[in-house]
Amino acid sequence: NAVNFMRRSKLVKQIMVAFD
Repeated sequence: NAVNFMRRSKLVKQIMVAFD
């Protein structure tokens, strides 16, 4: 699902920022 993918990419971005 495209919406699911966008939501997941947003979550991954937040996780990457948190680990940065």
